[in-house]
Amino acid sequence: MSSTRSFKEEEEEKVVSARYTWGEEEEEEEEEEEEEEEEEEEEEEEEEEEEEEEEEEEEEEEEEEEEEEEEEEEEEEEEEEEEEEEEEEEEEEEEEEEEEEEESTRLDIDSSKSRSSRESRAKCRLCSEQQCEGHG
Repeated sequence: MSSTRSFKEEEEEKVVSARYTWGEEEEEEEEEEEEEEEEEEEEEEEEEEEEEEEEEEEEEEEEEEEEEEEEEEEEEEEEEEEEEEEEEEEEEEEEEEEEEEEESTRLDIDSSKSRSSRESRAKCRLCSEQQCEGHG
């Protein structure tokens, strides 16, 4: 009987040992699964961070493009204003030249009128003094 009992004890020890080994294996599997899940979560977090960084970079690029467009628009507006100012200056110069020409023409007309009136007065004096036949 002692050999049977010892056989039973051995069998029980094997079962206990098998259970213990099975329990260790299960624990190891669970740990591995947890590690894998943690790694997957870390990878997902890294991917999300990368996506966020990419989005931020895209937003920054868009902002830079908008700023460049605004600067270009401002430059165009400044150029247009300068052109308008130049045109206005040219128009003013042309008007001044026209006014000077008109004034010069008026002066020429006035001087020729005054010359002709002086000449006619001079002729009239001659007429009255000498009683010229041509003027009456």
